Amino acid sequence: MNDGLAATWERRARQFEAALPREGDFQGRDVTPAQRAERERALRATIAACRARAAAARLHDGIDADVAHALRSAEADVMGRAS
Repeated sequence: MNDGLAATWERRARQFEAALPREGDFQGRDVTPAQRAERERALRATIAACRARAAAARLHDGIDADVAHALRSAEADVMGRAS
């Protein structure tokens, strides 16, 4: 099961990577460079969180319950700020 969960999180990371802005993308009429940079920073943080979650899923059987809880809490925090 953990392999499937890890694959899900890896797929989600790739979806967020696809959402990263590319040269020439229209990002809004009144969007400042600082706003664009913040959006990209948030996307990259979300990508990193997805990849960390995938790695944790692969290791889940060997993770202490307290560590697993801390990972879920951190994930919820990062995902909450990215949306």
